[in-house]
Amino acid sequence: TYNVTLYIGNYEHFSLPYSKNDTIYPLQFYVLPYNKEKAKKHFEQTEDIIRYFETAFGEYPWWRDEYKMVESPYAGMEHQTAIAYGSGYKNRMGYNFDYIILHETAHEWWGNSISATDFAHIWIHEGLATYSEALFAEHLGGEDSYFNKIRYDKIFIQNKRPVVGPEDLMYFNFKESDCYMKGSVVMATLRSVLENDSLFFKIIKTFYAENEKQLVNTNNFVNAVNNITGKNYEWFFNQYLYDRHVPTLEQFVSFDGFIYHRWTNCNTDFKMELDVEVDNVKYRI
Repeated sequence: TYNVTLYIGNYEHFSLPYSKNDTIYPLQFYVLPYNKEKAKKHFEQTEDIIRYFETAFGEYPWWRDEYKMVESPYAGMEHQTAIAYGSGYKNRMGYNFDYIILHETAHEWWGNSISATDFAHIWIHEGLATYSEALFAEHLGGEDSYFNKIRYDKIFIQNKRPVVGPEDLMYFNFKESDCYMKGSVVMATLRSVLENDSLFFKIIKTFYAENEKQLVNTNNFVNAVNNITGKNYEWFFNQYLYDRHVPTLEQFVSFDGFIYHRWTNCNTDFKMELDVEVDNVKYRI
């Protein structure tokens, strides 16, 4: 029942064209009559959102069932091919997009096509969908917009418990947003650690392509990262997904000018490198 709804109301319908490979796929919208005209204008952004996600992740998985968005009395929900929309036809402050359209559309890939085997792994749905917002912000506004979104996500991280928890129980709580926000920041941190955008996006596209319309868990994602990079990143995911503690970077400057660094409050195998800048020269330590 988590992802099931009934829409009952005096809806009016309109569609917007989405062209690809000489084919028109109509995007379908069902709204209340008094919102129809502003909805027509507001939902125009949907085309760019889907087009970007198709470039970044892979083909929209449900063209046979079409893309539909239905006005609802609550903010939003990722019902497969019939997304609930109730965000008031307003773009997010500081961004030229409506985050409900953006986030719930991302779920057509992360959540509806690739689905977690258990609520313990719900970050695959929510973390990747939230990170998709940052990627789209980068698409529209460049690096500054991307990092502004990541900094915003960081504000809400609570670290009360690990992102990935035990299976076979309801390990999910809307009051704790770490599967959303920390999941997003983990993806941003992984991108920074790899320091190779082509490799990072290859991981995302390959993971999606190999698991489209299937059930996955966190191990599947970690294995994809390891296989594609040819390195073992379990130390990274063990710290940020399976542990709630936040690594602390300590620095010591000796009398003779040497700078020493170490990680504390972390697993013993945690070995993340960082970029530092000295006199306008960047070093990775």
